[in-house]
Amino acid sequence: MKVIIDSNLIIWAFKHRIDIKDQMLEILPEGFELLILRDCLREIERSGKVKPEVLKEYLKSWGIRVVDYESSAKGVDSKILEYAKKNRGCVATLDADLRRRARKLGLHLVYLHNNRLEFL
Repeated sequence: MKVIIDSNLIIWAFKHRIDIKDQMLEILPEGFELLILRDCLREIERSGKVKPEVLKEYLKSWGIRVVDYESSAKGVDSKILEYAKKNRGCVATLDADLRRRARKLGLHLVYLHNNRLEFL
């Protein structure tokens, strides 16, 4: 399963020193591919919360592949949803609004519950 990760989940994992890949192995033992849209990557870099070179090292260690995705969708969240829908993916986010929108589209979610990632 393709898991498309939102910027807020990356920032949370970085801040709390959580290994996303390890937690994903617990909730998706049958296999997964971790992805982040380049637009999300730019969003994180612009936030200034993680230095770009450190971010790239973390993405590499977590096995997250950066995807270039062109779309006419407005906003990064809409692009995430569109990409997930087209590729039968799952959305991983801490954003309540993005989770709500994903559920309306019938997408699976990875979200934070009691400081652990959960699959829905």
